[in-house]
Amino acid sequence: MDWQALATWSARPRTSRRGAETRERIIAVAADLFAARGIEAVALSEILERAGQANESAIHYHFGSREGLLVAIFHRRSAVEPAREERLRELEVRGDAVTLEEATAALVIPLREAMATKWGRDYVRLAAQALRHLPNKDRVRPDEPTSRRALELMEQRLLELPEDIRHERLGAAMTLVTEVWSSRADEIESGVRSNLDDGAFERNLLDMILGMLTAPVR
Repeated sequence: MDWQALATWSARPRTSRRGAETRERIIAVAADLFAARGIEAVALSEILERAGQANESAIHYHFGSREGLLVAIFHRRSAVEPAREERLRELEVRGDAVTLEEATAALVIPLREAMATKWGRDYVRLAAQALRHLPNKDRVRPDEPTSRRALELMEQRLLELPEDIRHERLGAAMTLVTEVWSSRADEIESGVRSNLDDGAFERNLLDMILGMLTAPVR
């Protein structure tokens, strides 16, 4: 899979009601299977079978490719975008008064919304998978608009760091956010009792990221 092409890949929209229903069924089935077993471990034929599609070319017709299907899944960000957008609007009007902790919380905390639904948990688990295959520079400038804006706010509060160190730490922060929330989603899906309740989990994750961002440079 060409992971770096995902940022610019375009899925093929279809306007008919029947076509839209087919797309949604394929997207839902693919997200479930990809999240559970891995993006590259699932055969497209299995997705079609579970989605009730006899036409073997349905994925190519609606999405163009596996990459196009994955882009279509990532475009459904409703579990995360509104909550983060609200936080960012409140912060951006305050300008320089925003702290690093507040900017980082805008990246971290809204993902709690995703934990409430199966779709949201699948989305976070897929985001973690995709991020593992991207170079650090692309993690600092993600395709997701609100994540990118939150990272930009964070970077503006770390300008005392050398640029290469700053970008390395911000990329690591993005990785830590998605991996830890993905692990949380795995626990929920498997029914495993977590070590921390929701509030303690979020505070601890925020503290870990802030510690990493502000650690002394040797």
